[in-house]
Amino acid sequence: MILRITVHPVQKLIGVCDMRTFIKVGTTVNSNHGVAKVQHIEFCEKEGMKEGVPVEKIFVKDKDRCVFDLDNGHWAYGYQVSI
Repeated sequence: MILRITVHPVQKLIGVCDMRTFIKVGTTVNSNHGVAKVQHIEFCEKEGMKEGVPVEKIFVKDKDRCVFDLDNGHWAYGYQVSI
């Protein structure tokens, strides 16, 4: 008996465990300041703004419109953060 397992091409590229929907307070992220946990998120009106509305979690697709405070004492724009 031969068992065949089909893996979706996207899963091969990014891995199943990397497919997140949200970034929330407490999520570990990589940034230009190193690996850190998110302590605070502000959702901004436009990409590149420094101030916004405090939120507990955001969709990963909206991260570029956010500013993140990190537990290592730094902050980062959304484009500087990856999961």
